[in-house]
Amino acid sequence: MMSSIRDRLPKNWKATGLKDDAEYFKFHKLLLDESTPEGKWLKGLHRLSGTKMSIQEFADKQLFNDDYDLPNAIRSGERPSINKHDNMYHWHSKNKKGEWLKSPNHPTAWMEIFMELTQKDPQDIGINTEQEADRYLLAQKNKQQNDIRVPYQSEIDYFRQNRHVGGMATSDDKVILNPYTSLSKKEKDAIVQNERARIFMRNLKHRPFFELTPEQERRFKSYSKNIQDIRETIIARILSDDPSAGTPTEQQRRIADDIKREMSK
Repeated sequence: MMSSIRDRLPKNWKATGLKDDAEYFKFHKLLLDESTPEGKWLKGLHRLSGTKMSIQEFADKQLFNDDYDLPNAIRSGERPSINKHDNMYHWHSKNKKGEWLKSPNHPTAWMEIFMELTQKDPQDIGINTEQEADRYLLAQKNKQQNDIRVPYQSEIDYFRQNRHVGGMATSDDKVILNPYTSLSKKEKDAIVQNERARIFMRNLKHRPFFELTPEQERRFKSYSKNIQDIRETIIARILSDDPSAGTPTEQQRRIADDIKREMSK
């Protein structure tokens, strides 16, 4: 069973807290300065909360918040930035060291996990709750699993004679893996990603076009008589971080980024 986003959130989170009185006064002053992003964040949150607390009391509450390690964020050099969806200031989920600033119980902690898994902002695709995010991830997993099928006997025979071939994209737009391979799960996952990309590209109306480098021409000289197959194999290998693609050009990298973006829609 696929783990939920909740399962991926930190288990032993604990706020670092304020170090001493000097740090408290420094951070408190920063939060009350409305000319800074920190001050603008506090003022906006104070207004939105509808609290009867004074802005000074509200600043104290944020510095001792059980759901967000604000002292760690400020100490780490993080700064709030405007979110395009609500035009308000928000803090990051993690600091630059990768330490969680949000507790697992923070109402938007799940978004960080979702973006790490999908490279998408959930709000960009209409996902606004953790439950909706879990359902989306499960649907994507099921969709990907449907891309893979068991090899037919003729394909098994081929794989038996060509054990160096880890897998391939078939004429019915499915991915098959060599049952005789000794590749690791990570290597098999890379093959699946590679072949899915090739299937995606060969079904595009406008297929990738670029010139091969001399290095790539040598590497793929015996790969195929079809230059388009070679182009799409190179892009697919760039996407799966396969060094056998050769050193990619800037144009090839841009095409690979475009394909990755289109495949994630």
